[in-house]
Amino acid sequence: MTRRTKLYLIPVSVLAISLVISTQSIADDPEYPNGLPFQAIEQDFDTVIEDIGNVQTDIDDLQTSVDDLQSSVDDLQSDVDNLQSSVDDVQSSVDDLQSDVSDLQSDVSDLASVMEVQVVVNLAVCTSLAVQCADFGYVNPAEGNSSPVQLVATVSRSGVPVEGLMFEDFTFLTGVVAPGGAGVQFCTDSHADGLDCGGSFFFGGGSSGTYNMFLRPADNQTWDDGLYAGSLSASDADGNGMALVSVSID
Repeated sequence: MTRRTKLYLIPVSVLAISLVISTQSIADDPEYPNGLPFQAIEQDFDTVIEDIGNVQTDIDDLQTSVDDLQSSVDDLQSDVDNLQSSVDDVQSSVDDLQSDVSDLQSDVSDLASVMEVQVVVNLAVCTSLAVQCADFGYVNPAEGNSSPVQLVATVSRSGVPVEGLMFEDFTFLTGVVAPGGAGVQFCTDSHADGLDCGGSFFFGGGSSGTYNMFLRPADNQTWDDGLYAGSLSASDADGNGMALVSVSID
């Protein structure tokens, strides 16, 4: 019985000694108030809690910075999107401009293929004793006769004379005839449709791009008093052109 009692007393003594030493150690620490160990421990807890509060403040500040950064990133993304939209608009404008340029090039190409045809009508060719009038008495075209009318056509392309055209490269289409009058025959060297115009009725085509040709009433008819009109067309492998021709007989 006495032996068991001694076994329990030793730890209690050690605990008491340890508490005294621990308390004495805290009491001797210059960081704590002397003789107030428990208040010192409470102060430690207050300091830890204050530090935790400061950490939370730092976390809140960091979160605010993160939110600001995210807002800046969102703004930057919005700017990027707007820039991309602007780039797309510019690309669309470039595409439209390219389309316009292509259309313009096509128009220029078409324009380059167009011939400029200008015609002067000479009603007095026969009075100059032109050979083409030999069969018609050398009288000017007038009501009741079939004297030929001379057409002098100048053909150019982009301001450059077109040379080397043949009679087959020209076409005359009658549009208007005088009341009661016959159609108009386009005279050829081969006397188309069996109509004998007489003489050489197509010549020219030198470096000036000027061609001479003749008209007379078709089917061996005579001129009537009034207006005759039609179109003279010229063409080659590169394009064509047309001019209005009008002849007033009185």
